[in-house]
Amino acid sequence: MENRICGVVVAAVTPFAEDTRKIDFDIFADYLEFLISKDVHGFFIAGTTGEGLLLSVEERAELFQAAAKAVKNRVPILAHVGDVSTDSAALLAKRARDAGIGAVSVVLPYFYPLDDEAIYAHFAMITASVPETAVYAYNIPGNTVNNLSAGLYRRLVEDIPNFAGVKTSSPDLMQLKDYLYAGGEKCAVLVGCDGLDFPGLVCGATGLVSGNSSAFPEPFVRLYGAVCRGDLDEGRRMQRCIDELRAITRDGRYLAIFKEALALRGLAVGAVRGALRGLTADELEKFREEIREWALRWQIDIGWLDAR
Repeated sequence: MENRICGVVVAAVTPFAEDTRKIDFDIFADYLEFLISKDVHGFFIAGTTGEGLLLSVEERAELFQAAAKAVKNRVPILAHVGDVSTDSAALLAKRARDAGIGAVSVVLPYFYPLDDEAIYAHFAMITASVPETAVYAYNIPGNTVNNLSAGLYRRLVEDIPNFAGVKTSSPDLMQLKDYLYAGGEKCAVLVGCDGLDFPGLVCGATGLVSGNSSAFPEPFVRLYGAVCRGDLDEGRRMQRCIDELRAITRDGRYLAIFKEALALRGLAVGAVRGALRGLTADELEKFREEIREWALRWQIDIGWLDAR
């Protein structure tokens, strides 16, 4: 399947209008344009950072259409269509295809503990529903209670022509390596854990999907560029920069922090949906001071360094 995703793929936030809590598609287009100006290589739409599981099926389909319209094929889009329901995930995959998106990602079914046969059947049905679309698994066992084993991954690679790879958000570097061995040249492995960006890329991952890059893409673009040109010292330095950022954002534990950061960067993307919560005044003040010091230390222009 010729749709290997590579580079820095931003896990995009979903902007909401402050008054209606509906998706603000105008701001969404501006937001994607901002990220393209920062030289990112693609977008992951309606994923964890994008509050995808808090959106209705119709809202997610509309978001896919809006992303395709705004991006105009300048960079790839990876539409997250995963759902606890196989039927809903297959429907969303079709809606992404109909919007002109060539690749989708499917989180493993969540809440119910499943064995490998159930997970295999889930992916088999979804991939069969969109045979011309590249389908990537999204493994985040800390959230789903289900884990994509290396053996099952190999089976999906061997059996399904349009199975294209995995976004792995597990901190297990050994499992990432196993995916690389199992998929070979056919499939792409995307690092979804920002603490493993540098080692994952050095091991052979084709790219990364980052929640922290949703508001701060700059160090991730620098890291990827350094690895591509073989500058491992710079790559290690940028991983340290990213690790400091992760400590400040708490690795996206509170998704509101990314939306607050974007507001400070001039993009008012609204609040988060319940049951997620916003930041308190004290949390916001602490974040502003820490991120200001981080940006100055790493010479990253975030546009509001003089803000107090």
